[in-house]
Amino acid sequence: MIKVLFNYLRQEAGPRYGEILKGFEFWIAMILGVVVIYFGGDLLSGFLKIRVVDISEALLTYSAIGLGFCLAGLTLVLTLPDREFSNKLVSSKLENKKHDAYSDLLFVFSWTAFLHWLCIVIIVVFLISYGGGEDSVLSVGSSQFRRCFVGLIVFIAVYCFGQFLITLITLSQFGRVYIDSLKENNKKKIKG
Repeated sequence: MIKVLFNYLRQEAGPRYGEILKGFEFWIAMILGVVVIYFGGDLLSGFLKIRVVDISEALLTYSAIGLGFCLAGLTLVLTLPDREFSNKLVSSKLENKKHDAYSDLLFVFSWTAFLHWLCIVIIVVFLISYGGGEDSVLSVGSSQFRRCFVGLIVFIAVYCFGQFLITLITLSQFGRVYIDSLKENNKKKIKG
């Protein structure tokens, strides 16, 4: 599993790391994660009493749904019934891009699925490490390591939310391009 994961990160995410780091969703998530690490207990503990169990259950549920959605979308894209459309996607590439449109489409779904899987893993490790007690996620007396862990959860959760929105928009764009392709094929059939 580790070898497969590193191959994926090296072959798929590695060449796209510039695009990943340029993403607005990445930096919003990073800023919020860092704010929670350094100021979370002071800012949130006085008025925000979110229990570890509540936030963990909500994020685990969301992540599982997001992961399932992305896997379904990935399956849909991989099993396109229209060979001509698949070939069109493979042959289309923007000037400044290294990958074709089909590879980018697959990456959007697989990267979002990977992030949601990672979110699930991080939350499960957090729950195993700190338990699901009645205390708030960031109590004033929490250790720096716990704050870092919570900051990591905030980062990955916010990044997942942003990436999921990008995936939804990408799926909508894909649908629009597919519909346009079908219309174009129908016009060719009518003329021919």
